[in-house]
Amino acid sequence: MCHSRLHVKVGPLINFVVGMNGSGKSAVLTAITLCLGGKASNTNRGANLKSLIKGGQEKAILIVKLKNEGSDAYQPEHYGASIIVERHFSKSGGSQFKLKAANGHLVSSKRGDVEDIVEFYQLQVDNPMNVLTQDKAKSFLHQSTPAEKYKFFAEGVQLEALNNDYSLIFDTCDSIEAKLEESKDDICELEKDANEARQKAEVARQHDGMRKTASMLSKKYAWAQVVDQETVMCERKRIVLQLQDKIDEGERTIEYHDQNFQKAEELLESCKENLQKLEAEGIPIYEAEREAQIADEAASMQVKRAHSEQSKIRVELAEAREDVSKRQAEIDAEKKLIEEANGGSHARKQAEINEAEKSLQQIKGDHIETLQGASQLDQDHNEAKIDLARVDGLNQAKKAEIQRLRNQLNELNNSRRDPMAGYDSKMNKLLSSIRADQGFHDAPIGPLGLHIKLKDAVWGDILETQLGTQLNGFIVTNTPDQQRISGHLKRLNMANWCPVMIVGKNQVIDTSNNEPEPQYQTVARVLDIDNDLVRRHLIISQAIEQTLLIKRREDALRIMFEGSKPINTRQAYSLHDNQRNHGIYFGFTARGSPFTSGIKPPKGLPRMQSDTESKIAYHRETLRQLMRELEALNQELDDAHGKVKLCLDAITQRRRKIEMLKIKIQRGETLIENLRTQLEDLAPEDGRLDALKKCLEDENDKVRIYGESYGNQALEKERLNEIAQARHQEYTAVKLRIKDHEQKIVKAQNKIKNTDQARNVALREKNLAIDEVESRRREKEIAEKKLDSATTRVAEFTEGASKICSRVPLETGDTTESLEGQLDRIKQLLALHRKKQGATDQEIFDTAAKKQEIFRQAKESRSGLERLLRLLKQSCLVRIQMFRRFQASISARSRINFQYLLSERDFRGALHIDHKRKKLDVHVEPDKSVTTGKGRQTKTLSGGEKSFSSICLLLALWEAMGAPLRCLDEFDVFMDDVNRDVSTKMIVS
Repeated sequence: MCHSRLHVKVGPLINFVVGMNGSGKSAVLTAITLCLGGKASNTNRGANLKSLIKGGQEKAILIVKLKNEGSDAYQPEHYGASIIVERHFSKSGGSQFKLKAANGHLVSSKRGDVEDIVEFYQLQVDNPMNVLTQDKAKSFLHQSTPAEKYKFFAEGVQLEALNNDYSLIFDTCDSIEAKLEESKDDICELEKDANEARQKAEVARQHDGMRKTASMLSKKYAWAQVVDQETVMCERKRIVLQLQDKIDEGERTIEYHDQNFQKAEELLESCKENLQKLEAEGIPIYEAEREAQIADEAASMQVKRAHSEQSKIRVELAEAREDVSKRQAEIDAEKKLIEEANGGSHARKQAEINEAEKSLQQIKGDHIETLQGASQLDQDHNEAKIDLARVDGLNQAKKAEIQRLRNQLNELNNSRRDPMAGYDSKMNKLLSSIRADQGFHDAPIGPLGLHIKLKDAVWGDILETQLGTQLNGFIVTNTPDQQRISGHLKRLNMANWCPVMIVGKNQVIDTSNNEPEPQYQTVARVLDIDNDLVRRHLIISQAIEQTLLIKRREDALRIMFEGSKPINTRQAYSLHDNQRNHGIYFGFTARGSPFTSGIKPPKGLPRMQSDTESKIAYHRETLRQLMRELEALNQELDDAHGKVKLCLDAITQRRRKIEMLKIKIQRGETLIENLRTQLEDLAPEDGRLDALKKCLEDENDKVRIYGESYGNQALEKERLNEIAQARHQEYTAVKLRIKDHEQKIVKAQNKIKNTDQARNVALREKNLAIDEVESRRREKEIAEKKLDSATTRVAEFTEGASKICSRVPLETGDTTESLEGQLDRIKQLLALHRKKQGATDQEIFDTAAKKQEIFRQAKESRSGLERLLRLLKQSCLVRIQMFRRFQASISARSRINFQYLLSERDFRGALHIDHKRKKLDVHVEPDKSVTTGKGRQTKTLSGGEKSFSSICLLLALWEAMGAPLRCLDEFDVFMDDVNRDVSTKMIVS
């Protein structure tokens, strides 16, 4: 087996393997022989399997694929259209068979199953005629003697095996005859002993009356002892029943206290979670308080600084106005003197200046008003941007939801037949590990979703969300199994999202009296659960039998919160008004207050089993609804974009107006400057008036500057006041929130304290009840041991009494003591008779019966052997006749086929088979011109003629055998082209 790169693809009917010497042709035949159960020594290729392994390799594998079709296929329900036989062996001496089906599935690894298949198909790989190796093929005709040829022929057509079987039968017949001859004297001796024992028994029966009385007293005495033990047993049974009643009452008490403890535990956990939630909520509130305090103090300081600055400006403005009034009075006096000189032109120019200044003040007022309106436009713009961001977020979320639903639809379409599609990829590894682990007391049940089938797809998303990780979980019935499966979960890193629950096997939950009225749909009624442990767990943990399913939200509000809720109802789920794959939870807090919350859809594929087509149809309808909602959001998004655009347009117009007003202000100031220049041109050359006007301008500039500063500061102060008020209100609101939050925390802490005290009380009461029950159980165990002991004694006494006789009634006064006295007196009388006999009556009777039985069995055994001997001889005669006919038939068939095959080349020959002398000889005449004589010996033939004659003889014997597997190594040795062509055609046809 050194041809590691040799590949030979065989066909279904006939195959010719051709190649150079050493190319591995014989290795193919050896592999087929070994793979189908043949011995290595029969192949002449090696003494054992180890010698056939290629050098440098530690093991070898042989594979043969058998066709297994048609009406006579072998176990097609297990193997299919073909049977794959594998044989593995190694240098260490190990050897193993593997039987696989057409799909590669391992069916068996037993050698006996391989032998059954080989026998079923009559492959006979160890038959030297079926598989003719290279050495045997060369010596088959060329070198063997007639006796060797006959032996080869007899082994091939199974004549030798039949002859050996018949020889074994004849040997068995001879052995039986010898045993029958030896047993004649033994039968006579046994008959003599039986007659002597029977005579002694007849003498012993003379005292039968006394023995009957003793026997009756013995029976009553035996059953009187049974009655005494039964009395003790009944008393102990009564004690056990009393203790069991106390234990049952104690267990009910434990269950009551356990329910109180569980409620307190759940309430405590809820309170702790609420406290943690409140503490977590308080962190941003305290941060907001610090920020609000800092902002409030900063705003107050800014207001104070603005007020101080405004007061300072107001004083300076008053002083500047007083200076202007004084300076104007001086100018008026001076102008009056000048006006008298120039005739009134100066007054008209001054009027134009006053009009221009008035117009400029009006434009500046418009400018200030426009600036003040800018904040409102900015606020509107910010609100529009916030609304746009909100609508855009809703739009993006809706698109993501639509994409997720489309992905779910695609996954549902792609996984119609895969129940594990909704689970993590690690789940299959976990299930394989559990199946391979033989250490579980009871096989774990899970994941739970595989045992739950949803009847109505409408509730699929809601129930998937609410059941959560429970659908990934497993159920076990004991703590060791829980620890064992937890080890698998930790190894696969699945412990966080794959819970393991313990549910007792013997728990029985009847919810018929604890369910709502039939007109209400519940979770239990919409689920088809195929495992009772799963159903019990969901009842205990999720209250599925008391959870209503109501499609309309208005109906759920009315049923749960308006008036009294339906009996045996704990909570309810309803569908969302607008979002098809969302839901709403309706329940009650620990204090009994109504409580509602939203239910979001799950992210993955469904884990519960359901009608996939209805689920797909429901998701498609949901997708259409989401598309309609997306269209509405797109319209709302367009409106928000339009509103932002309007705000931007308004801000742009406002900026343009401000720029225009600035230009008008500049033009007005330029006009006033020009008019003042003209006014100066009209004035006489008097330096005093110019000086006064210059001073007035400076002082007016101060008034204007201080006035503008005062106005701006007033506006700034007002703005800062508003900001400070807003910051103070925010700070006050945050402090109120903190106060309210601290009150909530105090209440939550008090509630935790009270709940913990109630939990400790419930736990203490539960532990006391458990201790009481355990004490009763120990007492019961002791009582049960005593009862078992009494029951065992009753059984032992009853068994002993039953061996004596069936139960007999006892009369009044028949006690153990009285019966024992009567029995002793009668036994004394019988002892006197026994001394005379030398043995008891029963011993004599038993001896007589035993010897009679031995004699009877010996006679029956001899008769059976005689019958068997007759049948074997008759069968042998029939089989010998059939054997002779088979010899003649197969010999004639072989001769005819041999002569026919020789005629293919115009050869003449004969096949001489002598069964008595066990010789087979072949004569062949290759020269067709020679018509006389019996032919030539094979030793006188040429190499090609010998090979052709060998093929003719082998094909003749094969045809006589009718074997389905026929193998020949080097059939064309010494053949010329003509012989090879004819031989090949004969083999093919």
